[in-house]
Amino acid sequence: MQKTSSSNYFLQNIFRNLLKYDNEKGLLPDLAESCRRSGKRKTTLTCVLKKDLKWSDGSALLAQDFLKTYQDIIDPKNKVPRSDFLFAIKNAEAIYSGKKKPSELCVTAPNARTLKFELQENFPDFEYNLTTNILSPTRPLPEDRSKLIGNGPYKILNWEKGRRMRLTPNLFYPDGAKDRPEVELVFVEEDATALQLYEKKSLDFLRKLPTSFIPQKKSSPDFHWVELIRFDSIGFGPSLKSHEDWRKAMALSLNYAELQKLLSSDGIPGCMGAPLSWTGGHDVCFSFDLTEAKKSLSDQKVPQLIYIYSAQGGEDHRRSAEWEIEQWRQNLGIRVSAKPLDNKFFLNQLRENPADLFRKGIIPDRPTCLAVLEPFATGLSGEALGFKSDEFEKILKDLAAASKEKSKQALCEKGFRFLMDRYLIIP
Repeated sequence: MQKTSSSNYFLQNIFRNLLKYDNEKGLLPDLAESCRRSGKRKTTLTCVLKKDLKWSDGSALLAQDFLKTYQDIIDPKNKVPRSDFLFAIKNAEAIYSGKKKPSELCVTAPNARTLKFELQENFPDFEYNLTTNILSPTRPLPEDRSKLIGNGPYKILNWEKGRRMRLTPNLFYPDGAKDRPEVELVFVEEDATALQLYEKKSLDFLRKLPTSFIPQKKSSPDFHWVELIRFDSIGFGPSLKSHEDWRKAMALSLNYAELQKLLSSDGIPGCMGAPLSWTGGHDVCFSFDLTEAKKSLSDQKVPQLIYIYSAQGGEDHRRSAEWEIEQWRQNLGIRVSAKPLDNKFFLNQLRENPADLFRKGIIPDRPTCLAVLEPFATGLSGEALGFKSDEFEKILKDLAAASKEKSKQALCEKGFRFLMDRYLIIP
């Protein structure tokens, strides 16, 4: 049911998975004691749970609970958006397409503490999927959401819908430190309002500072700049599928250096924004080239276009959309109308009737290039872009199969170039 990155900050404290990821140490055990591969082709993964695991209500958390959750996720009748997280497991895709039953998923629970996965070949990074709370074991959702039973470091103490939520330590969590503080989450719609509450000391911690305030706040001792792997892009909907020249003109007519200043950004807009280690140090970027943009557009008359984005992005999304629209008007004479939408309506429109242009952000579920590129083929981004390509699918399959770092880097760069050389997105 997770729809936004904000909700992840709550859910990752309520639900945990077999493994967790540390920026410096890599994959570490969480609910699992260990996860190890075996077999000639290393396609058998055996995970042993920690002893005496419990749900937040004190009842036993067993390997069978994980198995039941996986079968629910892959069952096509449940329409889980990220069922593809399990596609590395044998029979998963056949089950999702209705050709096999959920009970035929090649995961077994030989005993209460052991899970055994039989994987297809060419999925060397499947373990990263076992860090996401989307695959965490879950219990049936109670009608009273405040009684949600989880398995993470916190549980819900009380919940005033739309206003605030209080979390208390879950002492049944394996690392349930008794000195962990209670935490109150406050629901605030506007970034500027949240900043005012912080400055009045009504909030101890403000997760996101509007970019317009960064220059004046950056030298403050309470300002923390935390790097995050995120891929934001402007996508072109199916209505522009046959107009590569229009897409090219719009991609090359933005003054990216000016946008970088507007957003107080370390990274350069127009570039892929992913760690350069993923592509062997090669950046993939668009450059501001108004001559080439006008040449691509020639004398064609472009009708007024609609550009949608999630209002949940706050002031930053609004400011950048206004700037982009003005650039296209001023540099190309193209008129674009922007529509901020409630996140639920935004996602529904992307799914059912994508606009001419849309802004979409991807926070990868694991720190790999494949996790960034996959959604363009399987998730909302790919559906909204309106393209399906055997060539792009092959890049993804080869990237999933690659074990050598140089091969991964070359394929990662190839994947980004595929999207950008065809002007399918503007990063």
